[in-house]
Amino acid sequence: ADQVRLLAREQGFLPEIPDALLDEVTALVESPRAVLGTFDEAFLEVPAEVLIETMQKNQKYFPVRDQHGALQAKFVAIANIDSLDPSQVRKGNERVIRPRFADAKFFWEQDQRRPLADYFVNLESVVYQDQLGSVADRCRRVERLAGEVAALMGEETLLARRAALLSKCDLVTAMVGEFPSLQGTMGRYYAGLAHEDPVVCQAIEEHYLPRYSGDVLPGTGVGRALALADRLDL
Repeated sequence: ADQVRLLAREQGFLPEIPDALLDEVTALVESPRAVLGTFDEAFLEVPAEVLIETMQKNQKYFPVRDQHGALQAKFVAIANIDSLDPSQVRKGNERVIRPRFADAKFFWEQDQRRPLADYFVNLESVVYQDQLGSVADRCRRVERLAGEVAALMGEETLLARRAALLSKCDLVTAMVGEFPSLQGTMGRYYAGLAHEDPVVCQAIEEHYLPRYSGDVLPGTGVGRALALADRLDL
């Protein structure tokens, strides 16, 4: 962790060091040596969450941000050798991340060929539970519940119902198929690109909150209404 911080700080950046990733990398190496790598800035057109997930999950790299929190086209990798030619280690790590980012960029562009709402039809063929129908059926149930819960909370019922209908559409996108942990997050992005109401976009991501004990709660009223409706149906 000290090596990662020092290497990033020398460049004027701040590394992202999740405890779980640090533990995993520590268990993978015996002679850790931090190496700073770079990638094509064109990949920054893809949402930061996607690039970070790729770096951390697939390659065990530590992402790097600037002082304002913006993701940079750099990463810190941990080599398991004190190489006589560190540049070769750096180039090797840069080479393996490139195709993974290229795949992510492809998924991002492919998914945008249809507005988020158009993915709803795909949910008709995804079985939720054999006696409860498809995921599309579940969304319709949650839509009704979300409208009722939102009304009780004094929130916009139409926005809550719209968010409920779209809430699971990203599950059948290529990006979430590759990175399931980005469910909701990609829904927010794709809804925004389809010019859905910002409240709806936010609620799509927030309805999964809290994801675990002690996690943050939904920050918007519609997000809270949808989160409750989703759990009531469940």
